Amino acid sequence: MARVKVGARPLGDRIIVEAVVDSEELSAGGVILPDSARVHPDQARVVAIGKGDKIDVAVGDIIHVAQFCGTPIEVEGTPYRVINYDEIIAVKD
Repeated sequence: MARVKVGARPLGDRIIVEAVVDSEELSAGGVILPDSARVHPDQARVVAIGKGDKIDVAVGDIIHVAQFCGTPIEVEGTPYRVINYDEIIAVKD
């Protein structure tokens, strides 16, 4: 079930995701927003899945998660988050 494409393999019921962000980096008035002022995304794309027996998502699925859940990791310069399966709120249709 696990298809790893990121150079890291999540263990158990963990999932590696990458943030799905809007390209909108300007405020309504045209001011460039610093990272600290931007809304953190609540959507993520599944990029790798552990071998847990209760996992019900697939690589490529877009999921909804709490804004600050998971543990940030960086693999070959690309930022990802490792989340527990229980932190998934919904799967986007």
